[in-house]
Amino acid sequence: MAPKHKSRKTSAAQKKKNDAEKQSKVKENGAIQDEIILVIALVVSILLFLSNFNLSGRVGKIVSGFIFGLVGAQGYILPFIIFLITAFYISNMGNKRAGRKIISAIVFFIALAALIQLFTNADTTLKIQDYYLNSYKNKNGGGIIGGIFVMIFCKLFEKVATGIILIAIMLITIIIITGKAIITYLANKGKSSFKERMEYQRLRKEEKDEIAAELKNYEEGRRPPKTFVIDKTTPTTLKETQNVKSESKDTENISKDKRFKKEKTSKEEELPILNFHHLFEEEYLGDEHKGVVPTYEEELRLKFGNTGVELDEKPDDIE
Repeated sequence: MAPKHKSRKTSAAQKKKNDAEKQSKVKENGAIQDEIILVIALVVSILLFLSNFNLSGRVGKIVSGFIFGLVGAQGYILPFIIFLITAFYISNMGNKRAGRKIISAIVFFIALAALIQLFTNADTTLKIQDYYLNSYKNKNGGGIIGGIFVMIFCKLFEKVATGIILIAIMLITIIIITGKAIITYLANKGKSSFKERMEYQRLRKEEKDEIAAELKNYEEGRRPPKTFVIDKTTPTTLKETQNVKSESKDTENISKDKRFKKEKTSKEEELPILNFHHLFEEEYLGDEHKGVVPTYEEELRLKFGNTGVELDEKPDDIE
């Protein structure tokens, strides 16, 4: 019995190993397949993008014409949409939410094509093939897909109501893709911005009140400014004022001259009187001869002295 029990244990362990190996191989194979699909999607999207500008030859031209006839102006962004949807599906394979998001994205682009067609040409009298041909030739509009939806909704709800319905469908798809309530988000955002604005206004008001109070205190403690009243002057009054100014200047100059003369005279009076008569007084003059003018003979006697000849006696030769 013991060997049978051991053989059962070994067989169970081997089965587990084999299952693990199989699962790892499946995962590897799945990863390889996913990468192959992703590369193919990348190449296809690049070729489609080049075909929009006639860079992929005849085949690209035919394919780009078909795409523009199918979805209209969205043919320019369709290569990117294909690659992103493929990458998203591969990365979220088996997830139900991912499938819902992919379907919502497809519905969003269909509604967008219809909205573009509504604004470019909402003529309901056109046939389906006309929508295709117009988008194929002009590379605009919403293509045959957008034309079909415009034809149906415009016959039922008219143009304005059709635009509102399409916008509502696009909003619903965005809510499903993002998984967030856009309306409540926008409401909360608006509420918060409103609160911020009110708070900003309150702070600004407080700042203004503080500045006004500071200015008031400064003006109260400040000396009142001087005020001057300037009358309206005519040319005659201007001349009078100029004459008055010139007269005032003349009186000032006269007063300055008088003041200068007074100062000069006062200085002259203050000078000391010098007497130099004692230097020229004659020594021979006594008290009795003061004030008497000497004769010529006396001056000669004083200069040459008494030579023994009297001045009164005249020589004989002279007679």
